[in-house]
Amino acid sequence: MKNLTPTVAFTLLFSLLAFVSVSELNAQSLRESSKQFDEKIVLLNVDTNFSDIKAPSVYFDGYTEAGEQEKRPFDFKDEQYLSIGMVPAEIVARKNGVDGMSVIEFINSKMYRNVRVIETHPLNNGRGQVSFYSELGMFTRSGFTSTAEEKAAVEVAEDFPVYVFPDRADESKERQVRMSAVDADYFAANPFGLSEIIEVRYTEYGLSKPGHVQARAILEPNGVTTDGSFRINDMEELEILEAAGLVVLQVRLNEHGEQLYAVNRVFEDAEGAVSTDAYLMIPLRSNNKFNPEEENWVEEFRCLKMMGTWCQQ
Repeated sequence: MKNLTPTVAFTLLFSLLAFVSVSELNAQSLRESSKQFDEKIVLLNVDTNFSDIKAPSVYFDGYTEAGEQEKRPFDFKDEQYLSIGMVPAEIVARKNGVDGMSVIEFINSKMYRNVRVIETHPLNNGRGQVSFYSELGMFTRSGFTSTAEEKAAVEVAEDFPVYVFPDRADESKERQVRMSAVDADYFAANPFGLSEIIEVRYTEYGLSKPGHVQARAILEPNGVTTDGSFRINDMEELEILEAAGLVVLQVRLNEHGEQLYAVNRVFEDAEGAVSTDAYLMIPLRSNNKFNPEEENWVEEFRCLKMMGTWCQQ
């Protein structure tokens, strides 16, 4: 083998140092981010059979097919957000590839940038069925370039809310899997996955003895959540509970009192969307066990992660 010229040798050394630096940055970010996971909604790595295999944090193989057909949850490019009037710099908690919740992966796409989200959330599709999504970031109404574009985006978000269920003991945690009405019209009408965030809490009456009896008659087959309240399994039950005054629905606000909205990449086809390096965030009880009635999400995630298909196949 011929000796490398000084120029070639320097180029190779620089490339190697850049790779090591990016990998170490990502590892450090992951360590810092892991400290912030709360004890009831935790990083659940279900890849127990291959725990000795470490997925790389930076991917260099790229993706050469039509990126617009990509199933995995890549973040949208700035130009895409600008096309609907969103200011990319105003997106809150946008994934960046070195935050422990996402990785850098190069993709040949006009739609997506080189950031793939690995943090995966379980989602009830509004009919009690298993679905999943990844959150790309959040936004407020002030993060738009014009009032007209803001109004259009907010209208879409309000048509497709995501319901979250704060734990009564600690409202920074959640008591059950989130819910959103995902039907045949969802993906065509809401390609960016915009959602307003609605918090569902039991009212004082809902927690009283007569309210508890009334809720039990509707929800008892669903089991209970991490805080001991009854699980809500579908949109019909949620509507009944609200009409009866058993629960109240409130929009989520940030620390400045501004309403928060989410950019959620709901998996239209989960087969191929869940990567081997993905992990699942699911509400856990004080004994670090998930709600038994939500085991389906854990099992299906394991199958999708390890085999690329739903369990029943």
